[in-house]
Amino acid sequence: MKRLVSGLEAAGRSLLIYIALSAGFLAMGMLRASRDLVHAFDTGIYLQILAELKTSWAASGWSGLLVWPSSITGEANFLAHHFQPVVALIIPFYSFFPETEVLFFVSWLSCGAAAVILGMRSAALRAAVAPGQGPVGFSADAVGPIFLCLFPAFAARLYFGFAPDVMAIPAFVIQGIVLNSLAKKGAGALLFPPREDQIWSGGLSFGVGSVLLFILAQIWAGSCKEVFWIINAWAALVLALRLNGVTQHRKAVVVGAWAVFQIGFFYWLFTRWMPAHSSHDAYYGLNYLDFKLTALLQANWFAILELLFATGFFAILFRPTWTFLLCLPGLAIVVLARFGQIQSPTAIYPLAFAPFFAVILTDNMALLSGWRQRLTRLFAVAAIAGGLILQAPLFLRSVTPAFSKSAKALQVDLAMARKGIPANAYLLVDGNLQPAFHEWRDVRVILGFIGNPAPLEAADFKRATDVLTMFDLDLLKSCAEVQPDGTDDWAARGVPFHDYAGFQRFCEWLRAVPRQKQVFSDSGLVHYHLN
Repeated sequence: MKRLVSGLEAAGRSLLIYIALSAGFLAMGMLRASRDLVHAFDTGIYLQILAELKTSWAASGWSGLLVWPSSITGEANFLAHHFQPVVALIIPFYSFFPETEVLFFVSWLSCGAAAVILGMRSAALRAAVAPGQGPVGFSADAVGPIFLCLFPAFAARLYFGFAPDVMAIPAFVIQGIVLNSLAKKGAGALLFPPREDQIWSGGLSFGVGSVLLFILAQIWAGSCKEVFWIINAWAALVLALRLNGVTQHRKAVVVGAWAVFQIGFFYWLFTRWMPAHSSHDAYYGLNYLDFKLTALLQANWFAILELLFATGFFAILFRPTWTFLLCLPGLAIVVLARFGQIQSPTAIYPLAFAPFFAVILTDNMALLSGWRQRLTRLFAVAAIAGGLILQAPLFLRSVTPAFSKSAKALQVDLAMARKGIPANAYLLVDGNLQPAFHEWRDVRVILGFIGNPAPLEAADFKRATDVLTMFDLDLLKSCAEVQPDGTDDWAARGVPFHDYAGFQRFCEWLRAVPRQKQVFSDSGLVHYHLN
């Protein structure tokens, strides 16, 4: 009972720290969502998925969940664009509150669950090693929740945009803790303080329950994104080697077999399932594996060093643990990627390795002493401050418009536009307006991303009934005036982020067809109804 009370007290402290620090980011996300200013591409897709899944669930139960409900990407199956069955578990939240805010709330819950787990881990370690450390103990309990609130990749999910990747954070944290619990110092300190006979016994306490917890965490993480199965498989191999090294051979065989299964499952997903169900000529997700060694020479190493600094990489070097090995696949994706956005600290991609860093930071703060503990604390504070600085441009650029008069006008004008568009309309909309129309089944993005989502085609022009845009095409002398500039060179040198050739085809088509035009002057919204 004493162990349980101690663990719950640590969970409560971590939760309070997390709530206090995350409240501002979440409030800004809710404000942006309430004013239809959440323009992140993924957010609109998953809202549309949830709207259709809710309808399919009500009509046919589980059998309806294999429908791909997003018209934005043009896939034929719910699990084709990304293999993310975990999205279906958001349906109860969405059914209660079917708006953008629910996705920010799910992100908040996911990071909060990880913060609580890290707090319990810290308390368990301190109770096992040095009870009553005072201020040092508080900093160990707090570093996990603070990191999960302020590191850009985590914080941006509370105010900028949603991706199911964020739901894997608690599962990755659990995997790292389970692996790190195989240490003689503080043996048995998984999430609750060990018994008296376990402290400093020199033995290792790692039962069947720990193996099952690890496997369940991996299943949850894999359901959040297909590429996470590779990270899972690597983590399972590392754990199997560690178990074998401490003479727990049977458990090592079980975990090793599970790792092999995951490798096979990932291979099947990427080479059989996803290409077969995707509307793309080649499944774009394979770009994750399209690495070249020359990428090491071409990479923006300054950006990579910024990212590593903000993740606390230099703080964890004072006591590297086995969990550091779990970071390697996610780090490889970021470092070897050809796309600069993947190396941004505010993007979703650091979520593949940053949770493991959070575990190491927590453990180091709880276990280190003397000069190493002081330097670890100093570098952790510097990392958190660096993360705040790196995400400041995105935060200000995203939040500032929410307080403008035009944002309030856009909210009113979009509400009026929605009332005049029937549910069976075939909408062509700007990407930034797409999340506002997630309940319409047929919505296509005008100035789409290269290869993602699917570009507009002749069939879309034939079916279109309405066009909503923030760009009055009649103000152009020529459709060719819209061209990429230096700020749009996202994918690679000379490769624009948006489909400008497709936009010019759309522009020429729209200017040639009979249409009725309504301009909302306060917000700049333009509605074309096609005759």
